[in-house]
Amino acid sequence: MDLQQDPEQLPSSLLYPFHWVFGPDFDYSTFDFDRDLDTLNEQLAPILNANNPDVSELKALGGKILLYTGTADPLVPFQDALHYYERVIEHQGSLDQTQDFFRLFLVPGMGHCGGGPGLNEIGFRGDSSFPVDSDHDILAAMVDWVEHGKAPDTLI
Repeated sequence: MDLQQDPEQLPSSLLYPFHWVFGPDFDYSTFDFDRDLDTLNEQLAPILNANNPDVSELKALGGKILLYTGTADPLVPFQDALHYYERVIEHQGSLDQTQDFFRLFLVPGMGHCGGGPGLNEIGFRGDSSFPVDSDHDILAAMVDWVEHGKAPDTLI
């Protein structure tokens, strides 16, 4: 069984921020969206949320961003990453200006960083099942972009 479909393993392995706020004995089944979500956001949003679309300083410093997300992620809806990317594009003024330093890849059927009913990896393991080149490996793609100026248009 895939981790994201395992009700015994998923909470302890991926929902640990709830323990930071509600304590080590927090029971996920008692979460009250009307009350507890505000408490969670008050404590964690200032240190965990990355919602500011103004990444101009990073761009000015020559930084690069490769953002990827799975369309079957049960924890972080891919639409959130897409909406953020669209806000960055709007702030930068165009898709071309954004893609100079920031690329987004949606991985069909991938869960939270891997697993899921569709594509399960984006080549970041570097094992023998994936070639380690900029077409197949996200880290190699980032290195190629930073060191050789070749921005990835696709990742296989």
